[in-house]
Amino acid sequence: MKLLLKISILILLSVTFVGCADSSKSTHSTQRSENKLEKLIIEEGDDEAYSELYVPYCCEYGIHKLLPYSFVMANTYKKGNAYYDVYFELMVLYRQNMNLVDEDVAEVMMKYLTKAMEFGNENATKRCNESGIEATDTNLEKIRKIYNKFYK
Repeated sequence: MKLLLKISILILLSVTFVGCADSSKSTHSTQRSENKLEKLIIEEGDDEAYSELYVPYCCEYGIHKLLPYSFVMANTYKKGNAYYDVYFELMVLYRQNMNLVDEDVAEVMMKYLTKAMEFGNENATKRCNESGIEATDTNLEKIRKIYNKFYK
């Protein structure tokens, strides 16, 4: 199972880099397919559609545009990697001004990061295990430690 996950991540990263390199191509022809992908994500929780949408939303529009679809995949369809994506997309949104992250926002971020860990997401586990967070830390302290270790 772990080997399959690693292979999937490798393929996704490869597709992302190739997709980013090809992002100079016209997106007019893909607009309709993006709409179809969005619909498949919302109505069916389609993993393949989510992966396909990840490339243009990451490379062309900004990863924060994926947030509503990550939210749907995580909360409606209980997709493990989507929980990490919600956390990560929030981190990217707040990265420019971490002073805006209060305890409420940190609680949401930690909820999604913890849920991603429960689903076996290696990135989530790494963020929590290697950032020096402790059980007695507040959610805000945890997020700041993770930010300082991985994003600063």
